[in-house]
Amino acid sequence: MSPRNSSSAKLLCALTLLCLIACACSTKEPGVLTQPQVADLLRKWDAAQMSDDLEGVTACLSTKLRYKMTFKGFGPTETRAGDYREYVEATKIGFDAGQGLSVNRTMGAIGVQPDGQSASVIGEVHYSMTVEGRLFRTVSTGTMTVGLEDGRAVITAIDQIVEPDYEGRPVFDTTRN
Repeated sequence: MSPRNSSSAKLLCALTLLCLIACACSTKEPGVLTQPQVADLLRKWDAAQMSDDLEGVTACLSTKLRYKMTFKGFGPTETRAGDYREYVEATKIGFDAGQGLSVNRTMGAIGVQPDGQSASVIGEVHYSMTVEGRLFRTVSTGTMTVGLEDGRAVITAIDQIVEPDYEGRPVFDTTRN
C-alpha cells in the first residue's frame, strides 16, 4: 500500500470512528423516573385540578390511561372503570358541576421500579368542592401508576376507593364554604 493510500485509509478509519462516536453520543438513553419527579407530577396534576385547568390535567395523563374508581358510602357501592377519553369527559363534568375544589394529598409511598420506567404511588387524597351551594368532601385511597412516555412522566393508571370524608361532620356541610 502506498503512503498516500495508507494515509487515506487512516483518515477514513478516523472519520468512521468519529461518526460512530457521534452516533453513540446522540442516541438518547431512555429516561428514568425518580421519586421527586413523580411527586412533582402529582403536585402539577393537583394544581391543574384546583384551577379547573383541563389542559393541565390532560398534560399529566397518558393517553393510554386506565382507571377504576370504587365509590362507597354514597348508597350502593359502585365501581366505574374506563380509559383516558372517559376520564377526561368525567373531569369536564366535574369542573362544570362544582367550584372551589381543594385537594390535600398525602403520599404514603412512591416506589420506582428497578428499570426506572414506572412507579407506583400509594396514598390518600382529601377533596372538597362546593356543589349547588353545599360543601362536599371525600377521601380517596388507593394507587396510581406513573410511567414514562416520550421521556415525560405521566399518570398511566388510577385505582381508587372514594368514600365520604366526615371529619366528624356531615358529608354535606352547609356551615362552611
